[in-house]
Amino acid sequence: MNESLRRTPKAIARSQAQRARILDAAEKCFTAEGIHAASMATVANTADMSVGLIYRYFESKSDIVQALIEQEVEDTRVAFQEIGSSGELLDDILDAIEPWRRASAKGDAVNVALSHEIIAEASRVPAIAEAMRRADQAYREIISAWIRDKARDQGVELSPAQVRQRALLLHLMIDGLFARAILEPELKRATLKNALRTLMQDVFAT
Repeated sequence: MNESLRRTPKAIARSQAQRARILDAAEKCFTAEGIHAASMATVANTADMSVGLIYRYFESKSDIVQALIEQEVEDTRVAFQEIGSSGELLDDILDAIEPWRRASAKGDAVNVALSHEIIAEASRVPAIAEAMRRADQAYREIISAWIRDKARDQGVELSPAQVRQRALLLHLMIDGLFARAILEPELKRATLKNALRTLMQDVFAT
């Protein structure tokens, strides 16, 4: 096919839609069966397309996992752009872990394990490990920029060291909350919110 025809707006939109369809199907399959157990055939069946078509977009399951990691980073970037205050941030974080808490509470462990399985996969697959390192750095930069901008909104200019320290604290808190969602799904939202309010005040103290 002529290269210029492949790059028409219509062709690009179709390609993006197909790619998104594959990633959505892969996320469902990896969540339900695990990364290793879910075959490309299973992903293809869930996406209602041929395995051959999937291989036109991704060379392997590892490539799909890396794309899911990158997609999560972009989703996080967009989410932080829409958060106006530390109070809103806390509520949004608690909203984000709620599906994990509900799934874990009813014993649907596969629904909450995918993120941790990807982390485990990073210990075995160098390409995924590198994708996770890039993602982790991107998360820290997103959080840092948000903290710096919110401080400026209050007329406060934080030093780079202050931004780094507070971003690390917030990043650790978020990571810990997702672990709590699995290990202590019975924790009530109000309890979590009260416990975290002081920590959030420390992060955003001027």
